[in-house]
Amino acid sequence: MNKQSQLSQLPSPADGKPVPLSTLPDPAFAEGMLGDGIAIAPAGGRFCSPCNGIVVGVAETLHAYNLLSDDGLELLLHIGIDTVELGGEGFRAAVKERDRVQVGDLLAEVDLELIRSRGYSTLTPLIVTNTEVLASLKGVQGTVRCGKDPILRYELGKTSGNE
Repeated sequence: MNKQSQLSQLPSPADGKPVPLSTLPDPAFAEGMLGDGIAIAPAGGRFCSPCNGIVVGVAETLHAYNLLSDDGLELLLHIGIDTVELGGEGFRAAVKERDRVQVGDLLAEVDLELIRSRGYSTLTPLIVTNTEVLASLKGVQGTVRCGKDPILRYELGKTSGNE
């Protein structure tokens, strides 16, 4: 008897439009060096948690957030491309390491106009860094809302180590 896998989803971390990772101007993301996932072209500067889980890391420059979902996904939300070079300017974190978050909780507020005015892309990758636990991962198309609409659908394939 086969145990049937359950399809799960990650809500979008921002309002906007999903974009394939392969189209990003950074090879680390475009070539999947950090993992698999999707990016979002954000329509606003509010970024929220795409999962229920724990904040396991916040970059000193506030542009990147590592999350561990309750079902064992290790996620990286990287706001913009090369935005580490801004040194935190234009970023305000709403969480810190070890905070518990729920879907839709505010992670950060970001001045997207400032990022663009400095010549950086606001495209924001959402990466599953432990893809070995996945049986499948598929992005969505269309417009999505922060914490409300799914941006990735996935199926766990192997033990996630969180059980």
